[in-house]
Amino acid sequence: MKVFITGGAGFVGGHIISELLRDRHEVVALVRNLRSGDALASKGVTILKGDVLDRESVKKAMGKADAVIHLVGIIVEAKGEGSFEQVHFEGTKNVVDVARLAAVKRYIQMSALGAAKGAKSRYHQTKYKAEEYVRESGIGYTIFKPSVIHGRGDAFVNMYAKMMRLTPFVPVIGNGKVRMQPVYVKDIAKMYAKALTGDDFANKTFEVGGPERLTFDEIIDTIARVLQRRAVKVHIPVWIMGINAMMMKAALSRPPVGKDQLMMLESDNVCDNSAIKDLLLKKYSIGLTIFADGIKKYLVDKR
Repeated sequence: MKVFITGGAGFVGGHIISELLRDRHEVVALVRNLRSGDALASKGVTILKGDVLDRESVKKAMGKADAVIHLVGIIVEAKGEGSFEQVHFEGTKNVVDVARLAAVKRYIQMSALGAAKGAKSRYHQTKYKAEEYVRESGIGYTIFKPSVIHGRGDAFVNMYAKMMRLTPFVPVIGNGKVRMQPVYVKDIAKMYAKALTGDDFANKTFEVGGPERLTFDEIIDTIARVLQRRAVKVHIPVWIMGINAMMMKAALSRPPVGKDQLMMLESDNVCDNSAIKDLLLKKYSIGLTIFADGIKKYLVDKR
């Protein structure tokens, strides 16, 4: 099967592509910068330059693909790189419209847990708006809405692991009580690969979380335990980080933290994952990875 993928050069995209190649699919990846696709090209992936905000470049690159995986998204708005509305909604609209004209058989969308019409953050609002466009497009789709994704190359667990190797003092935004359901990136990759051909995935939206609901503090404690390091958690009130976020937005073209990220850290990011969990286990004998087991693979065993 010929699979066209956006966001393939990113953290999640790289793992999904590895799974697709393992299943012997032909993969075409759309990238904004050809150099970012060098590692994928070395694996046999066709790399084509384009931007989801440029419909013609998407049309040219997609060609006669059998399936489309759309992963492109941003967590912080950077100057000159598009807003949440542009990247999440307009970008999705372009990819869906081209896919529909190309008579693509299966379209798979990366959304986010918490995406909803009445969500607080514009990040979640625009993710949901994109979901709705996909569902109403008439194209055969699958939408995944994951909680925080972790794995080799992520910007979350690896950042904290690096801190812990340098100092026992670990900053935690908020009171540490907000719950998340971290899901291992290799589990996500398997879901995408199975969704390409599995009829049980067709025209469905799946909330996706790992097998455990962990507080922010428990996540930090688990990372420290796996690394056999001491972690002294320093809780930083969200309002203080909000002031820092405003200052960084004014001073930096690509701020590391945005207002929407802070909003998301004020609410639980958990779900009922029984639908996807049962489908994977019963039909494909795939189980979801325990957080500690997953992080051990790339923090300690380097797998």
